[in-house]
Amino acid sequence: MITDLTQLQAIALVKGILQRDNAIKTVEHETKGIIVSDRGDRQLDGAIVTLDALSEVVAAVRNQVYVVIGRGIRRSTYIIKALALVV
Repeated sequence: MITDLTQLQAIALVKGILQRDNAIKTVEHETKGIIVSDRGDRQLDGAIVTLDALSEVVAAVRNQVYVVIGRGIRRSTYIIKALALVV
């Protein structure tokens, strides 16, 4: 039984990261990457959307792990917005 992610001999990506603190914790647990995503749950009025969280998460883990966008890309212009947010 795996009790710690460091025992896993595979590439581990953690999905559903929207906050800086959680992004830092994933780096501390030696994951290979983060999927910035709202996980597709039913949204509430005050929920954070993927593109809003992207720049904060990338700034927190810059060059330590891979960062992937999990949801929210509906048009090619969203890709340009995402790239602009992390530069």
